[in-house]
Amino acid sequence: MGGVFYQLGGFTLPFVGTGVLILLTAPLAACFMPKIPAVVTSDGKEADGFGIFSLLKVPAVFLSAVTFCMGSVCSGFLTATLEPHLRQVKKKLERSNFTSYDF
Repeated sequence: MGGVFYQLGGFTLPFVGTGVLILLTAPLAACFMPKIPAVVTSDGKEADGFGIFSLLKVPAVFLSAVTFCMGSVCSGFLTATLEPHLRQVKKKLERSNFTSYDF
């Protein structure tokens, strides 16, 4: 998709499009998220609730987050590395973005 947006509007359109999409979906997500009930500890006090760090203490969540981040970094590195070689073959820009996903 980034290659298509790049050909339509130049360098800034993919970034502006992504930013606008994030700004539109973030308030919608906040409205539709269910309320988390208060957590009562064993001594009867209310805890502050759940935070990102308490969530990352769960090993499966932490491993999933690290795997996602590393996969994104590797994908970005491979795409940037392959792009000059794909230009030599004279492929169009939108096709070169899908080349890394061919198995």
